[in-house]
Amino acid sequence: MNQVQLIGRLTRDLQTRENSNGTTYCFFTVAIDEYRKDGKNQTNYIECIAYNATARNMSQYVGKGSLVGVTGSISTRTNKDDNGNYQTTTTIVANRVEFLESKGASRAQNQQSSNDNYVRNDSNVDMDFVNGFEQEENHPSQPNNNDKDELFKDDDSILWD
Repeated sequence: MNQVQLIGRLTRDLQTRENSNGTTYCFFTVAIDEYRKDGKNQTNYIECIAYNATARNMSQYVGKGSLVGVTGSISTRTNKDDNGNYQTTTTIVANRVEFLESKGASRAQNQQSSNDNYVRNDSNVDMDFVNGFEQEENHPSQPNNNDKDELFKDDDSILWD
């Protein structure tokens, strides 16, 4: 099975291109924050490509800073450079891209203060819980603070030691 799912922000505005066969495509980079236990967080930049209607829709509806969800597969290519050295390139071929924010919403967020160090979301997800803020009262549809460790106990496998 070769399947990848990513959620991150686009690093630049997109431009579609067309090859000699008439296939529309666009390359894009998704920036994904990696939170580590040791506090040394880093951002990974994942190169992706989308084709045809997906590429056209992306260039129309999302832009630099937009939050997107990408589902696709890993593709690797090996090329010989001018010095005779082999270079391997890994790209995600996007089968599906979900627009988690509009182009306007991401631009408005980019203009906000950079002092905000917590996750933002305009959906109905309880971001106070995700960001670790205390809840004033427990809601039946949301875990209480005591359940938080239980809820995220299996997520340690995605963090680097």
